[in-house]
Amino acid sequence: PTTAQFSYEMGPWKLTATGSEALPEQCLALLPADRRIAQGKVDCVSPVLTFGRHGLAVENLVATCRLDPDCNSHVGIYAWSFNKEKWMYWTAESRTQSSITCRVDYLTPLVLGQDVSPPRVLPARIHKFFGGRRWVIPVRDHGSGIDPNKARIQSDGGWIPVVYDRDRRWLELPEGIQFPVMVEISDQSGWQTRLNISGSP
Repeated sequence: PTTAQFSYEMGPWKLTATGSEALPEQCLALLPADRRIAQGKVDCVSPVLTFGRHGLAVENLVATCRLDPDCNSHVGIYAWSFNKEKWMYWTAESRTQSSITCRVDYLTPLVLGQDVSPPRVLPARIHKFFGGRRWVIPVRDHGSGIDPNKARIQSDGGWIPVVYDRDRRWLELPEGIQFPVMVEISDQSGWQTRLNISGSP
């Protein structure tokens, strides 16, 4: 098969592709972002890049958005979820001081968003697992979402292993944990929250 290559720019967005299949012909458009969506959680700081055939699976398509030096703190590319009807953080392939790049595997509206909602740590509580009672610490984030790889808990013995349950949105503490502990969580955009939990809640 022949190799298809193209590069196309529209506003702050640039689309590039290299692969065995060309991007099917379709309409591309820039639309103003509705700032009422995710207000107080994610501020849209670019026009929305839309496609004519949303949901279409594609290969080897890369989207890059230029960054304004004045607003590149806690920003990332977000994709519109038609099922959940909200902007979802899209993992970046690379990031520089001037741009963010992500791989696109299906066509959906894209926007550059600034996360304005740091993650929260809620009071610890006991949950009855099949293997017995365990302490859990609920965590919440309404912007880019919790980064499970950066969740940590510190006790007298130092940093201890912690498991983040994505479905229940909590941290599972090891058996026999002794309070007080210090909880540290981060979201995908880089916001970080620390909270000391003193004594048995």
